[in-house]
Amino acid sequence: EGSTVDLAGDFGGDVTLVFFGFTRCPDVCPLTMARLAKAYRDAGEPHDLKVVMVSVDPEFDTPEVMGAYVERFHDDFVGLTGTTSQVATAARTFFAGYSGTAEELVHTDAVAVVDRQGRLRYVYTADAVVSLGGDLSGLLASL
Repeated sequence: EGSTVDLAGDFGGDVTLVFFGFTRCPDVCPLTMARLAKAYRDAGEPHDLKVVMVSVDPEFDTPEVMGAYVERFHDDFVGLTGTTSQVATAARTFFAGYSGTAEELVHTDAVAVVDRQGRLRYVYTADAVVSLGGDLSGLLASL
């Protein structure tokens, strides 16, 4: 929506799942987002769990593009983008790697789990995201 987001301030008090990807990704991103949507629904769409996708393609992924993309997976999901510098800083914070632009863009496929105090607690690789749904109730209870 054009405003600056602070993960700890804007999502504090909630467990947050953070994924770095881009809307034109042909495979990893839609699969990961679909898995996150399934896990979220299977957990009963908990009010204290947020799912956030941060674009690594900020030149194409405007706030409107990101919002429409994540809403295809679930209305509660949040899509974030920013300047190239802001995205790079956020990615470094989460140890998320990416390089290239447009069709040659490559990125890591991990989903970060941030606790209610805004601390990075776990990282699920793409292969492990399938088990995230089974882990969510325990994560929500312990984080």
